Amino acid sequence: MDKNIANDINGKLNFLLEDHGVTFDDSNMALDSLDTFHKKADALLVAHNCEIPETAHDITGLQPK
Repeated sequence: MDKNIANDINGKLNFLLEDHGVTFDDSNMALDSLDTFHKKADALLVAHNCEIPETAHDITGLQPK
């Protein structure tokens, strides 16, 4: 992933996390990793009291039930 794009996404996610009062430590994470973006998005969902369903980590897990 392009480093500038990763920095932009992280900056936006960090702003949203801070704005919602979520403390998120990404110091041990690869900032250009999709896994990091997913963990930050999950933290935002939790901040909004959304349930994160347990799904398979493949395309079938993304299909609505």
